[in-house]
Amino acid sequence: VKAAAYARMGLALLIPDTTLYVSRPANFFAMEGRPHLQYAMERLGLPFEGVSAQFPRLEGLRVIIDDGTNEVLTPECMTALAAWISHGGTLVGFEQTGRVAADGGVSLAHVLGLDALHPGVTTLGQGSINILPSFPDEDELEAVLTALSVSRDVSVSPRVSNATFHRDGKHVLVLYNKQR
Repeated sequence: VKAAAYARMGLALLIPDTTLYVSRPANFFAMEGRPHLQYAMERLGLPFEGVSAQFPRLEGLRVIIDDGTNEVLTPECMTALAAWISHGGTLVGFEQTGRVAADGGVSLAHVLGLDALHPGVTTLGQGSINILPSFPDEDELEAVLTALSVSRDVSVSPRVSNATFHRDGKHVLVLYNKQR
């Protein structure tokens, strides 16, 4: 795997960092039992990047998925997401995504020019926001991403955490177990 590259697909998972402490003080481990999508993404074998909700870098991304824990977003993140969506990006999120601004300001919905985030797909500029009605299982998440033309190099059955790397025209599939 040395010097192999993780396949870039323009897919990212929006991951909370310091905003996590605002939404769930005072113990990071309180998040452990809360559903988030990183594990499902790894089991689907979709090459994705992690994007910091604190300092988002959105260049080259086509689809960003809220990991399910981003109730609090910084105003900078909200502004960056709104601009990225208006220029063609697709955000997959939940009704609670960005419902609170870290500085006490307006919600993500208001930054996007909406009254609230409602389930369904809303076109905004050249992009869109796809709000899921509930937290998806792996099959539901795969269906949403397939509808957005996100695919993977290989499918592993039964599903286990996996990643595909590329080097010199070869594909390397890595299977791993994240269970305790």
